[in-house]
Amino acid sequence: MKDFTESLSYLMKGILTIVENAVENSPRDKTLTGLILAVNTDGTYNLRLDGNTYNNIQAIKTGIVINVNDTVKVNIPQNQMNNMFILGKLG
Repeated sequence: MKDFTESLSYLMKGILTIVENAVENSPRDKTLTGLILAVNTDGTYNLRLDGNTYNNIQAIKTGIVINVNDTVKVNIPQNQMNNMFILGKLG
């Protein structure tokens, strides 16, 4: 019985790992929170998101001024990092 329980535990852990990876990498939109690191002369931004730095990210034109150290919401369409854009700033 102990071997069965142990085997079942390993099987459940394996299934959970597969499901977590599938969800994380699925083609779905994500909205995350980032920090503005720089405002570029061309109107794009450099930002930190989940510990990574991304450069030349565009923002939706809302008339709201975004500055260095502002916290922003970032949309990542279909989980494609190269298509990310800034939705707006928080606060």
